[in-house]
Amino acid sequence: MHRSALFLDRDGVINVDRGYIHRSDQFEFVPGIFELARFWTNEPGRLIVHCPYHPLHGIGEYRRDHPWRKPNPGMILQAVSDLSLDPAQSVIVGDKMSDIEAGEAAGIGLRILVASRDAKVGEGAPSHEVVADLGEALALLRSRFAVTVADRPYEHP
Repeated sequence: MHRSALFLDRDGVINVDRGYIHRSDQFEFVPGIFELARFWTNEPGRLIVHCPYHPLHGIGEYRRDHPWRKPNPGMILQAVSDLSLDPAQSVIVGDKMSDIEAGEAAGIGLRILVASRDAKVGEGAPSHEVVADLGEALALLRSRFAVTVADRPYEHP
């Protein structure tokens, strides 16, 4: 089985980017993130991974720069190795070109930039799809990856 992963940028994709957030009352999820994650993880073999390092705001041993930090592809390459992932069948969703660059460097097959359709991309930028929001990203994932019964919302008995 070819395992795949969904790599998500945090600030701007998972949560509303308001700079460094250090209190839970400042945290706000981006609309559509749960539907996107639910779609991806309900298919067997699809994983979501994260990077805990930050040079200023990491906690304890995670407060440092690290090759896992984008635009370096270290986190993605480590996950591919540790989890036996197929990068060509994996996806990265980000809101900055550094996210797309990290995905390209790691061989990620589908790179999605959440940005305005009018966003200017420099010449020589890695190939990627542009969506306006996570709803469009979900529609793109649904069009590229088979929807199964498991994608249906959980119904409580």
